[in-house]
Amino acid sequence: MLNAIKSEFTKILTLRAAYIVSAVLVVLAALVGFLLASVSADGSANPEVLNSAVQTTFTLTIAIFAIVASMVILNEYRHNTIAYTITSSRSRYEVFIAKVIAAVSYGMVVSFVVSAVAVLAATIALAASGNSLSDQQFDIGGLLLHQGLHVFAYILVGLFLGFILRNIIILIVIVFVVPVLETASVLLLKDGVQYLPFASFSMLSRIGEYAAEPANVLLAFLYLIGLGALAFILFIKRDA
Repeated sequence: MLNAIKSEFTKILTLRAAYIVSAVLVVLAALVGFLLASVSADGSANPEVLNSAVQTTFTLTIAIFAIVASMVILNEYRHNTIAYTITSSRSRYEVFIAKVIAAVSYGMVVSFVVSAVAVLAATIALAASGNSLSDQQFDIGGLLLHQGLHVFAYILVGLFLGFILRNIIILIVIVFVVPVLETASVLLLKDGVQYLPFASFSMLSRIGEYAAEPANVLLAFLYLIGLGALAFILFIKRDA
């Protein structure tokens, strides 16, 4: 198992796209943090600038985490290396678990760096505009927990869909279009929209008094478990 995990990390660390995407996310985080703080007319009257910088950054980039995670398996099919990966491991079970561990680890590290950059950029912008940083109500614990769960969910969604679909185009459509359709369905479903898959994942990101109810969190994890079970079964049963 350790060799399989090491192999998956090596694949990610030698993937040029991983560094390019990470750099793009960092730049976007810096821009979001800087712009949010800059457009705040009075930082002391808006104590949520730092929180908003992190939340807005992930709202804009969360789908990218899913797409990058999917490449952990999709690149194998694209370059026809999946057969070698399977035969070099003791079982497909190991391959599946190793890819989950590698994808989640990479995504969580990048998300932490992105968060730090967004906060740093917002802090610099606030200080440059003469606003007091002491007035900011920065919920570090809440953001680490809830945004961490948000990113974790999207990473698994992207990876599991990669195992199931084996097609990056369909995956991108699902990740970007389905959340929009769910939001539009609020006119029909009203409060029931919060129980749809991507809506439930997004609710994981809420902090403070707007944090998701335990039932919503449980539902989100049930969706992940169901999707993961389907991905696992198909990967075990289908030909490479």
